[in-house]
Amino acid sequence: MVVEAIENCYGALLGSHIEKIVRDPLLILQPPQPLIILIDSVTEWKLHANFIEQLSLLEPFTSFIRFIILGRSEPREGNGGGGVNPFVTFPISDYDDISKPIFDMALSNGSSFNMPGTGDALERSILLDRIALALRPSGHPERHWSLNNLSACLQQSYQKSQSAGVLEEAISIDREALALCLQGHPDQHYSCYNLANVVYNHFRRDGLIGNLEEAITLGREAILLLPEGNERWFAKADNQQLYLYNRFKIKCAVEDPQEAVALAEDALSLCPKDNHSYPVLPGWISSCKRELAEVMALSSEGLCS
Repeated sequence: MVVEAIENCYGALLGSHIEKIVRDPLLILQPPQPLIILIDSVTEWKLHANFIEQLSLLEPFTSFIRFIILGRSEPREGNGGGGVNPFVTFPISDYDDISKPIFDMALSNGSSFNMPGTGDALERSILLDRIALALRPSGHPERHWSLNNLSACLQQSYQKSQSAGVLEEAISIDREALALCLQGHPDQHYSCYNLANVVYNHFRRDGLIGNLEEAITLGREAILLLPEGNERWFAKADNQQLYLYNRFKIKCAVEDPQEAVALAEDALSLCPKDNHSYPVLPGWISSCKRELAEVMALSSEGLCS
């Protein structure tokens, strides 16, 4: 049937092509499981926008078909048109399980960010994360993980491009992720930690103390949400000390190095000496105490508030 439709396609309208090549075969086959139809390089065709619109008219099939449309973000010269985002129909089911393999592909692809010869790995992960996120609409139980993963990729992209727009998008995404992880949610600590990181990067870019204050508040929350000794606790404590040192340099407040010293000492006392996957931070303690001694001396001389 498909071969016959292709042979007789000359002069027919685009909508007729889609009906004969996609709709009619599916009506006959009645596939027992949901399908993903991947269409690549769509931006090489100047009529791609019309093509996507015609696909959306296949509404009777949106209960068991997903079309994933891929194209260049910057199409080649002469192909007539701008980039295209993934086009998403309605959810396949209440659980939308089709998003998981795409999310897993993004995670797997992300492991090659820093490997030689894989310069496009980050862009591929961002694209896959966007597709997975679109397949996890509001109310999906795993949406916050897609938000977190996409933000992490965007932060990697920001480190390379220093694009303010990329950073702002990462902040917006992390705020949504945190809003989905309310008090008592098991992943709230992760969303607090991610948002603290990206807001801190915003502080480094614009120097606004308000961003640094927010990073410190979020960092404290992330630390409190995890039990001491948890492997993830160490990374959160390490970052929090960095935030506190930066505020100390601006405000010269004795409370900041005191808090940093306490975190460093806790980290060192909790760190298993025979487990090299945990950070060992004796240098932080001496550094914190040295800074604390300096600020105390300045305070006694009335040179530091």
